[in-house]
Amino acid sequence: MSTQTPTDPRFIEKEDDSHLRERMQKAEQAAPLRPGALCPHCGGHAFKRAELKAGTPCPACGKQPRMAA
Repeated sequence: MSTQTPTDPRFIEKEDDSHLRERMQKAEQAAPLRPGALCPHCGGHAFKRAELKAGTPCPACGKQPRMAA
């Protein structure tokens, strides 16, 4: 029989914290990429400012940086 402890990452003490975490994750995904950001799909390429402005696809995976991962 397993018991949950406060150190367990699956354990959420307050229900409101769960909703807050979800909102924070959605906000991070909606935020625009900054220069030097890794590809959200493969993490294998750091985008330069010119690449982000031009919307060039990632050379490693071929996907657009603006598309949701």
